[in-house]
Amino acid sequence: MNTRLIQICLATIIFSTMLACKSQQAIQYKLNLPQNTSFKYSTSQESDVNVEVMGQNQKTINEQTFIMDYTVKEIASNGDTFLEAIIEHVKVNQINPMASMVYDSKEPSKNTAGSEMYDYIVGTTVMSQLNKNGELVSISGFDTMVDKMVEKMPEVPMISKDQMKESMRTQFGDESMSNMFSNIYKIYPNKAVKVGDSWSKKDTLAGTVEAIINTTYTLTSRKNGKSYIDVKGTVAPNPKSKGTEMMGMRMKYNLSGSQVGTIVIDEATGWADENEITQKLSGSVQMSGELIPTMDSKMEMQTTSRAKKL
Repeated sequence: MNTRLIQICLATIIFSTMLACKSQQAIQYKLNLPQNTSFKYSTSQESDVNVEVMGQNQKTINEQTFIMDYTVKEIASNGDTFLEAIIEHVKVNQINPMASMVYDSKEPSKNTAGSEMYDYIVGTTVMSQLNKNGELVSISGFDTMVDKMVEKMPEVPMISKDQMKESMRTQFGDESMSNMFSNIYKIYPNKAVKVGDSWSKKDTLAGTVEAIINTTYTLTSRKNGKSYIDVKGTVAPNPKSKGTEMMGMRMKYNLSGSQVGTIVIDEATGWADENEITQKLSGSVQMSGELIPTMDSKMEMQTTSRAKKL
């Protein structure tokens, strides 16, 4: 055999062996985004909700996509990362028994009446602070966005703009978003892990649907500087939930089910470059208000959330 060919074969075998050994080494995930780095990130959510009201099924489909420009503004001395995210593009498609709505910030000719409030989402700046473990420390910008959206919304009888702002801030304001995103970011294990290892997290989901989520993450493979993580979990109602109020109506959800998905982490930066999580929930929602009697309705919901670094 040609000596040169033998050398190439040996080099290939050695390189492949080194890669295989590296993939079996333990890894400790840390957030390590370089300062001044900029990148685009797409987040989307598709939900299919069925609610039985007075014996009639009411189905709602909601699809929304946000394209955001991220910039790493500062790395603090304690390792905390300060991120600026500007919402560049918004797409919304809502279908329900009462009305449908279409909105695309880049194709306004397709927008339907009543979608103008989404104009105020575009250009919103969201500031977030994360520690080295990828955990959310603080987030801001959503209160301002809600205020601008409410000002554009049509008047609702017997409900003032201030009441609408307070109600929407409860669900979509800085505090609510902080509770929601803190669970999304909190995925790192507290120790180094190898392929095949699993770790668990227990989170309390706040916002419109309050729940207790128990999730198991499993590192299934490592390839080309990426970690591939399998996600499986259960969702149960939060027994301490008091429900949420929206425009004079109080709603309390009693939903349980499962969630599955995958996450791809860039090992150099610790950032989740890609993820997809699907939740399937069922149970009931209790609705009450001054103008309606208290009623319990059966409810089924399937939601798929996706995110990807562009």
